[in-house]
Amino acid sequence: QLPTVACEPLLGSLPNACDVLPGRQLMAVLPTLIILASRAPQIALNFVQGHTGQLSLATSLLFFVGGLARLFTTLTEVNDPVLLAGYIVGISLNATLVMQILLFRKTTAQWAAAQREKRGDARSKKRN
Repeated sequence: QLPTVACEPLLGSLPNACDVLPGRQLMAVLPTLIILASRAPQIALNFVQGHTGQLSLATSLLFFVGGLARLFTTLTEVNDPVLLAGYIVGISLNATLVMQILLFRKTTAQWAAAQREKRGDARSKKRN
């Protein structure tokens, strides 16, 4: 059983989670929780705004491809369903970000142009 101090802040809302997950499995689940906490708000924000802001296609593609490589090596080298599930979650979230970048391409370009125009206006006002 994990120490309560280490488990409850992370999984306290799940009944008996601290009794079920041994330390090694918790360490395998932790990256999945972190990627979920980092990607899900970004995906929701992109959807609400209708653009992806300064999110990089190259970086998002590299995260996605890296996840595919990890999935492949996990399938071929390791028999760990917890790791496999984590990589599938990460790949799905990164694929969603890549799709949003591609789908919101035009509105993101319009947003970027508006941002450049705002910066240009602010600079010209400072000069005058």
